[in-house]
Amino acid sequence: MSPMRSFLSTLTEPRSPKAAVSVTAEGISVLDTRRRNGAFVPLPEGIVRPAFEGANLPDPDTFARALMDAAGQAGLGRERRWAAALPGSTARLQVLTLESVTSEREAAEMISWKAERLMGVPLADLRLTVTRLGQRNEWRYLLAAMSESVAREYEAVFARLGWQVGMLLPRMVCESFWLQQGTLPNQMLLSVIDDDLSVMIVRRGEPILIRALPLVDEDPTEQLLRLLLFFRERSEGADAFTDPTHSVQFEVLPVGLPIPPEKVRECITETFGVAPLMLDAARFGYGSSAEFSRMAAVGGLATLG
Repeated sequence: MSPMRSFLSTLTEPRSPKAAVSVTAEGISVLDTRRRNGAFVPLPEGIVRPAFEGANLPDPDTFARALMDAAGQAGLGRERRWAAALPGSTARLQVLTLESVTSEREAAEMISWKAERLMGVPLADLRLTVTRLGQRNEWRYLLAAMSESVAREYEAVFARLGWQVGMLLPRMVCESFWLQQGTLPNQMLLSVIDDDLSVMIVRRGEPILIRALPLVDEDPTEQLLRLLLFFRERSEGADAFTDPTHSVQFEVLPVGLPIPPEKVRECITETFGVAPLMLDAARFGYGSSAEFSRMAAVGGLATLG
């Protein structure tokens, strides 16, 4: 079982729901995960205000109506069991490596201590999911954290509709499930989530780097290149990356990027010595990158069925 699927298994019921919904500030996407029938409903500005803390849904009535509208358009108006991908800003993902740890108990205590400081929220106010990565002698973990109050805010609207949401997942995790259909050991997810360019680097099914690059103040192409060069120089325990004489080919999944594909190729080729294999929308049966961007999270959930 891959770590990403292990992460999912801590949140899901034994059987994946038929219906999936993805929420962003721009709109709501829903998908019948078995028939692959979906719909997208745009949202008026301000109906969803994605944030890790504070109110996300200032107008829950309008949000609830939009959810029902999207479900009806996809033929899921009577469906009760759902999986949900929430806006990227509502959750924080972190790959955490622990030093000088000798036991599971010690690791658990260290993770709790670090989680509070990394997230800036008391542990009692967090929904924290932890997945062990690497070999048994490695103390490396994937942390996913969401504010308890924010999660409950979305759940309250779902409950009003009679929806039983068995999975409540960060959007980036849902999009990363597409990578399981790839063939290369080294993969990269590049996704615009709210106001950030989010980067996840995966090796043999395990995330080894997760970063969010703000899009407001600097050329995203330069930010991406700088991050990749830093990763190549400083990545721990990954000899294939740190050896500058060794070329590394990536499969790259772009979702809603403001960077032209050729610029992405240039950044990755300059850093790793070989052109990447781009996983475009057509590979997954979508007619355009814009359509794939809207449906990437719910479609990723559907790959698990």
